[in-house]
Order: sequence, then structure tokens, then C-alpha cells
Amino acid sequence: MERRVYERVPVPSRVQVKFLLGNMIYPGVITNISENGMFIGTKLSFPVGTEIDIALVLPSEDVLKLPVKVRRMMKTEAFYEYEYNNHNGLGVEVLSVPLNYLRFVNDLKATYYC
Repeated sequence: MERRVYERVPVPSRVQVKFLLGNMIYPGVITNISENGMFIGTKLSFPVGTEIDIALVLPSEDVLKLPVKVRRMMKTEAFYEYEYNNHNGLGVEVLSVPLNYLRFVNDLKATYYC
């Protein structure tokens, strides 16, 4: 049974995110996205409920800093391969949704459903 409020849309290109942890930055790639969350392919793991900041690099090259909460973590046997996919990473909820994030998601939806 689907529990999501908003439909997730596959992200057609490798949209980069950066995890901002203190003075360290770690990479990730968005594989699907919605108005209030996304799945980020990454080798990082955090306990469910962890709140962290990410930086989302938009196609316009603007950077959005977003506070997120880890809602799900997935790790398969292929976890140690250098590959970002829908099987290794974090499902996160965006805690504070800015207008330009919603525009980005709606643009992706318009492209995906055309």
C-alpha cells in the first residue's frame, strides 16, 4: 500500500546533492523526487529520524540548502560498488520547502508527463 502524500517522479538526469556534515561534504544523486521528499542514491547511512542539511544543485546552477529528515535507508549487497541507484541510499523528507524547490519539482513533472 502506498503511504506517500505526493507522487514521486523519476529524475531523468543525475541531479547532484551534497550532504553538509559539519565541515565535510559528501556526494549523492537524486533518483526520484516529490514536493516533500526524494530518494538520494549515496553510500552514506544515517539512522531513520536523523536530520541533516543537503545542498541541491539545480540545473540553473543555483544551490538550494534544504533541511531533511531521513525516513528510510536502503542498503543492498551492491552497496560497496561505485554506483548510485534506487537500491542504495536514503529516502528523505524535506522539512522546509522553499518555492524554488517546488518549481524545480513541477518542472520535472511537466517534463516527465509530456
